[in-house]
Amino acid sequence: MNWVSRFRTGGHTPAATAPKANPARGHKRSYAETLGRYAVFQQTVRNYPDGAETYYKRAIEADPRHARNLSNYAGFLLVVRHDIGGAETFYKRAVDADPNYGIALGGYADFLYTIRHDPDAAEQYFKRAIETDPADASNLGGYAVFLFSVRHDADTAQRYFERAMDVDPANVRNIGNYALFLDTVRLDHDAAETYYKRAIEVNPEHSYSLGNYALFLSNVRSDPDRAERYYQKAIEAEPDDAYYVGAYAAFLSNTRHDPDAAERYFKRAIEAEPASALNLGAYAAFLDHIRQDADGAETYYKRAIEADPDNSDNLGRYAIFLQGIRGAEKAETYYRRAIEADTTEAVYVGNYAGLLLSDGRTDEGMRLLARAREMDHRPDLALELAFYEYAHESDDGRRQVGWRESGTCSRTTSDPQAPHLMGMWSRQEEKVIRSLISWRRLLK
Repeated sequence: MNWVSRFRTGGHTPAATAPKANPARGHKRSYAETLGRYAVFQQTVRNYPDGAETYYKRAIEADPRHARNLSNYAGFLLVVRHDIGGAETFYKRAVDADPNYGIALGGYADFLYTIRHDPDAAEQYFKRAIETDPADASNLGGYAVFLFSVRHDADTAQRYFERAMDVDPANVRNIGNYALFLDTVRLDHDAAETYYKRAIEVNPEHSYSLGNYALFLSNVRSDPDRAERYYQKAIEAEPDDAYYVGAYAAFLSNTRHDPDAAERYFKRAIEAEPASALNLGAYAAFLDHIRQDADGAETYYKRAIEADPDNSDNLGRYAIFLQGIRGAEKAETYYRRAIEADTTEAVYVGNYAGLLLSDGRTDEGMRLLARAREMDHRPDLALELAFYEYAHESDDGRRQVGWRESGTCSRTTSDPQAPHLMGMWSRQEEKVIRSLISWRRLLK
């Protein structure tokens, strides 16, 4: 299970700036604002959600059309209470109370984009928010993330990132998101590192920037010692952030080879967010491959798929697990689901091809191998796909007992139809041997 740095969405922190007051409602509004500010204080400074909710409700009772309080309470319900329906109700009330309040418009845009997965409606609200307040850095940065991640328009996204940082050079969320954009989209790692450091300089306890920089140091710079320091800083800043706790667990398992520590952090991540499909799936894989606990692994694979039925990684990994433990028939169902969930992922297409070949369905298996090659041209994947093809080459299309792995690997790497595989055996030997061990079990 791979962790990648993540964009931080979700719009504004609870707003301190209220919409323009209506003089006719002066005293009533002033009292509601005081209550609303104290609710924000309870939420963000005291970290006392029950107290915060009490004062949000009192503030809204005092002035039911105070857009800032309505918008802040919507964000509270979403982030703290995980009450999606309640959050949407109050975002709508905030927008209805003041159709020109940019913070409410931007918050609802983020909600529509990240929660309701309604990109067209989200974009309408982003545009309304920016038109209403062109100098709101949070809305500009939020729209930049939307443009890249949903519209796949990197050039326009970059222009909005730059506008956002011109407006507010110290907005740590925008700086961190721009660092990630430079890292993963522009592949300008030196510039990305500059912005990661800048974000941390602006806010040394910003867990999102600390965690993403840790991932960058591990995955891009191959600097595990510095990566670990930043993982620890991220977790110290936000002990219940399940994403980075889980990422650190994977780091401890894969890089530090410390399974006991890794398991403690996996369990901690799942306790913090029991419905995280990413952490549930990663822990399932850990139990399968590291602990050799098939029953435990199956339990967590099922939980992961229940949490997110369309997560192609969990579906595909569970298919591989089933193929080795429960048999090809059950595995095939999950391979099909994985491929349907993500039609661009070549790995599970190739794995499914291997299952079909081992089951004697040679024509269909070879078609899927060809499809996987067309989808992804990475050299290491090309080597594995060629290996699967040759491993199953025989008169009746099935792998024969006693087949020689070394001969198959030699034929694979000397394939005259794939000269780019030449010489890869020495660089990929360990990887191929691991595949041999795995597939020897799977193909019996």
